[in-house]
Amino acid sequence: MPKNKDWNKYMKQQINKTSAEKKAKIILKIKRVDNKEENYLIESLENPKIREIVFFRWKVINFHQKYGTKRTIEAFKISKATIYRWKKLWKEGSCRLEALIPKNKFFNRKKKWYPEIIDFILNFKKRYPDAGKRTIKLVCDKFCRKKNLEPLSASTIGRIIKYLKEKINS
Repeated sequence: MPKNKDWNKYMKQQINKTSAEKKAKIILKIKRVDNKEENYLIESLENPKIREIVFFRWKVINFHQKYGTKRTIEAFKISKATIYRWKKLWKEGSCRLEALIPKNKFFNRKKKWYPEIIDFILNFKKRYPDAGKRTIKLVCDKFCRKKNLEPLSASTIGRIIKYLKEKINS
């Protein structure tokens, strides 16, 4: 076992040795889940972002159980409150992976931008390249009223401009 200075490197190497699928099977074997539930859990973690988050949380919880709070905070760079919040979710969920799945729907969010508005902003930026998002908002609000569309906020217009720049550059 390495000394304290190399502890973080050592633990990161140990954690990253196995692939996500192997980790899922290891977790499920440890918890002795039957085959029907095992297939359900693997299917429910189909989204790679969610799977990554769940496995990270599970690693933190197991690491905390073995090595304690101080080393967990050092190794994973997360707060004590976060560790205990995840442990609480884990225990309340009967020590199952499903309990560690994030509750927010951020991962499934879709952009609700009308193509007419995107075209309008693109044409406006071509005519007036120095126009900012607040200037465009004033003109875009009038356009939206004419077309009976919901007007966008200045922040959303800024995101659309950024999206259009990336689309043009790639």
